[in-house]
Amino acid sequence: MLTFNDVKESLEKEQIIYEGGSNAFIIPSKKNIKLIVTLENRTLFNEGLKLWLNNTLKKNFLRICFLFLYDLKLIYLFYNNKISINYKNNLISNLVPFDKINTFNIYVGLSKKSNASFTFQLISKKNIYYSRLPISKESNKFALNEFQNTQFLKLQQGTNINLNTPISCTQSISSCFYTYEMVGGNISQYDLNTKIIEILGILQSDKFVSFEKLIKENEILNIYSILNKKELLFNSNLKKRYNKTLVFLKRLQFKESFFHGDFVFWNIIENNGVYSLFDFEYSKRQYLPLLDLCHYIYFGRGFFLTEITENQINYLLEKMNEFLKSEKSILIEGQENKNILLNLIIFYFFNLLERFIIIEGHSIKDAKIINTVQNILLAEKLLVNLN
Repeated sequence: MLTFNDVKESLEKEQIIYEGGSNAFIIPSKKNIKLIVTLENRTLFNEGLKLWLNNTLKKNFLRICFLFLYDLKLIYLFYNNKISINYKNNLISNLVPFDKINTFNIYVGLSKKSNASFTFQLISKKNIYYSRLPISKESNKFALNEFQNTQFLKLQQGTNINLNTPISCTQSISSCFYTYEMVGGNISQYDLNTKIIEILGILQSDKFVSFEKLIKENEILNIYSILNKKELLFNSNLKKRYNKTLVFLKRLQFKESFFHGDFVFWNIIENNGVYSLFDFEYSKRQYLPLLDLCHYIYFGRGFFLTEITENQINYLLEKMNEFLKSEKSILIEGQENKNILLNLIIFYFFNLLERFIIIEGHSIKDAKIINTVQNILLAEKLLVNLN
């Protein structure tokens, strides 16, 4: 985990913060930094708090407490939490050249260890913008991937899907630093409605290709490196299952799909029936179909938080079948075969292990890892019973 000194060094290198003064506030502490929020005025302070303290009852309560401290000017008594932001920073001002930025807040994304970044909430009189500044080689790779793939998808799909694509891109000292204009509306709720199905359908192509052309060799090697870890429970069974899944899927042809990589309801904004999709850092231009649908359900329904049941896997299978039937053309050779869908679910679970362990740097003992392992074994049991 990066420390306050690491954060401070990265921001000072870009001349975004400096010692002395007290126009900003660190939340919750220097030891566990999540936000650097402006103290310029109450509205901007509240907008900054919403970057982190907005999606649970507990966090909303904390946000109200911070606002209470701000109103009574007690916030200034927390000397160790104060810092100064350089609001006239040239790098920031170049990001939105057509709209003067009055101030900004900074969300510090350190939970993904190898993919750490800063998200800047840029506030002008007319609008709010978001910019992400990667702070490692790995996070810069993901930032560049997001920028390139959103541009690619915008050209491929035209206006059929409302994408929140970057409006500008500025090269910082070491990173790809780009800006999104805030889309009006609200974060959508979990709802597998016709519009979500329509978006997923648009992401499919009409071209059949082999599994081996869609899945890169380094992805497979990454997963093998995980399965070789001695600490991972049932590692021998997992390796056998992964081998069987690869052998099975390699026999098939799939319609290639643009893979969002984090297709969840909190990455979709709804405004009067218009849905805007954003956050493409894990996206791939060519990939297997149905995996975004799996992710939408698995994360949206909170399945990843527990060991799922047989009924929940059957729910996944049911929704995958419904999606296949809603498509005018076949996405997978022999798509009515339940074996294929179960193997795709298992392949999706292995992809999650790669994301949790390699990309986000979670411990093998993390509950998400243990749950995913158990879910692979349950899906395999269902597959064995089916045959």
